[in-house]
Amino acid sequence: MVQSISSNNLKIVLSANEVNRLFGGGTIDFKNEKTGKIMDKILNHAAKALHFEPCSKKVIVEIFKKKNGSCIIYFLDVCQKLKREAVLEIGNVDDLITAVEQLKNCDFSIYLYNGVYRIITKIDALGEEMIKRMCEFSRIYFEKEQVAKTLEYGVEKFKVP
Repeated sequence: MVQSISSNNLKIVLSANEVNRLFGGGTIDFKNEKTGKIMDKILNHAAKALHFEPCSKKVIVEIFKKKNGSCIIYFLDVCQKLKREAVLEIGNVDDLITAVEQLKNCDFSIYLYNGVYRIITKIDALGEEMIKRMCEFSRIYFEKEQVAKTLEYGVEKFKVP
């Protein structure tokens, strides 16, 4: 069953038989290249059926396996999530530490991207005063393309829930 939850979120329910047929033995191993190809096929089929067009090559995938062997798969368009996030680009470790101290009460992730540190955090977490402080030692991007590039090509180093 394929269902559109919103313009940026798909829900797919696979029966136990489908899980076994697609993934062999019911184990979904994301380190396996075959699994990635199967997930791409599932997403492409669902996207065509429901006109789901992600704005980037990345989607967030959540899988919830049920006790009976079936599972529910959610695909979320990363760009929809990105609209509410900002990237802080920081050139050195000292400034990175300063930024982390400033963001201590926020959710954020740190990435290494093209030799510089990038922090992705919620725009809501950055008030006007914090943005002014961050501008003293970092470059701030609010464009979702910068967030998408960081997620796609950056190496995640640390995540604060």
